[in-house]
Amino acid sequence: MPAESFRPRVLLRSEQADGQVSVIEVSAGADFAGPPLHRHDFDEAFYVIDGELTFQLGDSLAAAPAGALAFAPRGSHHTLANLSGAPARYLLVCTPAGFERYFARIEAEQAGAETPPGALGPIPAVTRVGAQIGERDDLGSVAPIPVARARINVLLRSELSGGEVAVMDNIVPAGFGGPPLHHHAFDEAFYVLDGELTSGSARSSSRDAPASSPSHRAGPTIRSPTSAAPRPGC
Repeated sequence: MPAESFRPRVLLRSEQADGQVSVIEVSAGADFAGPPLHRHDFDEAFYVIDGELTFQLGDSLAAAPAGALAFAPRGSHHTLANLSGAPARYLLVCTPAGFERYFARIEAEQAGAETPPGALGPIPAVTRVGAQIGERDDLGSVAPIPVARARINVLLRSELSGGEVAVMDNIVPAGFGGPPLHHHAFDEAFYVLDGELTSGSARSSSRDAPASSPSHRAGPTIRSPTSAAPRPGC
């Protein structure tokens, strides 16, 4: 597919999350036809940041505007395309990780850079099972995916992913002091959609913002590993 219609950026790699999860930001041009209908042995959660994307999940079609999430469980037949006529951008969360290596290789090729060492590992297999969405003749019957508008929005619950991953879209008001320094036995990845947040751990802290951040490009991912804080009493 043309480079201008598909530009990935790997934000969280397998090696950073013990192989549990990876996060990729993808810019999809107005002519992004998407991959053919396919399946694979990992889950994918697609959060639309800008624009609108069309998803096929099984035999059903769904239109996802900004703020909507589409989930393709492992083994399911699915694909996506941009049929809106305008650019779109989405966040892709893969569990378990590994397929981000495919995107990392594309990212390096588009940048004219060498493939990063972490992307040289094995890529999970993908099996084609059908055609691209644009080849369907029923594109006039596409149901919209609703967009949550609350302050705290649970977009993907753990029971839908076999306990592998959950996705939330939260609004943080100005002046929010946040929780005290803490730790827990699960990973967290934070993607800043708007505004600026300050993150911290027992070892470091950083200010994270979209494009204006000097240390992070637009939409940084902040990972809070399970070992981010000391155990009680340490």
